[in-house]
Amino acid sequence: MIAYCFCEWHCSSRIMSVLADCVLVAGVVVVAFPLLKKKTPDC
Repeated sequence: MIAYCFCEWHCSSRIMSVLADCVLVAGVVVVAFPLLKKKTPDC
């Protein structure tokens, strides 16, 4: 994501790149969390 940012015109604002990374991480967590919960048995 950051590498792509440098390819584009120097990333008009760093906040947008950080925001994009946060959205990406949030998406991964939302997808991975149910899978991890399914693997671990409830106490």
